[in-house]
Amino acid sequence: MHKSLVIALATATAFGLAACGKKEPSNLTFDQAAQELAKGADSFKAYVKGLDNKLVKWTGTVTETRKWHEDDYAPAAGMLVDMDGAPGPELFVNIGVDNLETAKTGAKVSFTARLMESVDEKGKLLIKMKVEEFH
Repeated sequence: MHKSLVIALATATAFGLAACGKKEPSNLTFDQAAQELAKGADSFKAYVKGLDNKLVKWTGTVTETRKWHEDDYAPAAGMLVDMDGAPGPELFVNIGVDNLETAKTGAKVSFTARLMESVDEKGKLLIKMKVEEFH
């Protein structure tokens, strides 16, 4: 009886930990998000706010990386990502400074990131995201 109780507790714990684990990325594609972005910054912000799951898994090509210091002097980094093969990036993705080795200019990257809002980059509206992990 003691053995079956231990097994039941272990199984329940495993299921509980799995339920508390990372959220799976949504099925939202870049093309779907880009169509919403084309409606403008305010519309895109409202669209992202209304999403139940803002997590996506996408693949693109790094066109540029940047490193800077935030207002509190903490180091920060980001990458511009081309998603459609046309000139210019479509995404600005905040990444950890430690990820600059993975996100080299010209590299193809696959990542899971959280949609945040839009950002103006030299007159072009980009989707702003925060990376959760690289694959």
